[in-house]
Amino acid sequence: MTQRQCPTPSADAELLAQARDGSAEAFRTLALRYQPRLTALLGRYTRNRHDTEDLVQETLLRAYHNLARYDDRWAVSTWLFRIAINLAISQRRRPRARTNHDGVAGSLAAPASGEPPAEAARREHAGRVWTIARQQLSAEQYAMLWLAYVEQLPATQIARAMGKTPVAVKVALHRARQRLAEHLIEGQEP
Repeated sequence: MTQRQCPTPSADAELLAQARDGSAEAFRTLALRYQPRLTALLGRYTRNRHDTEDLVQETLLRAYHNLARYDDRWAVSTWLFRIAINLAISQRRRPRARTNHDGVAGSLAAPASGEPPAEAARREHAGRVWTIARQQLSAEQYAMLWLAYVEQLPATQIARAMGKTPVAVKVALHRARQRLAEHLIEGQEP
């Protein structure tokens, strides 16, 4: 499911309300709806398929156990992304061996079959940008960029997901874009 095909926030809110009222099927529908988006976001944090799957499962489990704490003023996506980001950041702080698997959640650079060369090149460049972002930015900056450009969330929702003010998000996004631009320019051949 692409971002443009995502159900409306009101449909998500209705499912969440049903889940709060005890409908396991409603929560299952929400979980299936958000699993690919959570996998894509968390996959960029971990770069390890198994860790990503664990974090997605833990995110959904925490959401289920905290249905009563959901604030109706938030979009369901914002609430779920906040849980996911908090888990990813806390996992990053724990020392552990990391592997370097970049195929999680269908990399942005993965070419589609029969894809025109220009589109394949664009996707390859996008994959390179996200790889550099993961290497050069803090986990928080990376998450903000992901939510802004991949999930296409406005600054107000990113702020809620990240526990920041909208102004702080805009400043962090600006700084992250500057840092990325510097590294992308350095990586170009003369």
